Amino acid sequence: MADNIRAVGVFHHIIVRKTARSKYEILSGHNRVLASQLAGLTTIKAIVHDKLSDSDADQIVMITNIHQRSLADLSYTERALVLAKYHEVNARQGQRSIG
Repeated sequence: MADNIRAVGVFHHIIVRKTARSKYEILSGHNRVLASQLAGLTTIKAIVHDKLSDSDADQIVMITNIHQRSLADLSYTERALVLAKYHEVNARQGQRSIG
């Protein structure tokens, strides 16, 4: 992946959210960031969400992971974990965040 990025660059933005300490948490694109670093890049294009709840962040992580790998590619255990997390996130939708 690093060789490909070195040759043609990164095609898809990563998705990050701004944290309370003005840092950024990667929600989607960990492998692209690592490969870009190995390729010698110092910057990468990102979609930045500055006010994103934990629940919304979890949902972005889950959806992007499912888009990258279909459920059929996952083991039964991984599928169960993904579906449990999906239902947990959806159950929290609409609830107030504490803190």
